[in-house]
Amino acid sequence: MDLTSAGLYSSIEQRVRGRDEQIKASEKGDRQSEYEQVAKDMESIFALQLLKVMRETSENMSTEKKGPGHDTYMSMFDIELSKLFAEKGLGLQDAIVRFMSRIENTEEAGSQNE
Repeated sequence: MDLTSAGLYSSIEQRVRGRDEQIKASEKGDRQSEYEQVAKDMESIFALQLLKVMRETSENMSTEKKGPGHDTYMSMFDIELSKLFAEKGLGLQDAIVRFMSRIENTEEAGSQNE
């Protein structure tokens, strides 16, 4: 019995293609959540650098003496504050996710054209 004449081959092929499309859609959703996490991390790093420069500027203007451990404490405080800023959002996350998605779409289109 010939598989193609019985229609079994096309039925199996359709199931495989459908499964491939489901996997691609699932991977795209996974990538989207990864992009969002990366964007949040990048925003946190940006906020940390911003706080670091602001603190250095304000401390250079201050004549007040700092106790031992002050720099360590303020550094830890800035890290936690930057995480909080990223959690609430500074407005960069959406732009970063859009940019990364656009790059992915461009790469996919380029690989399909080859």
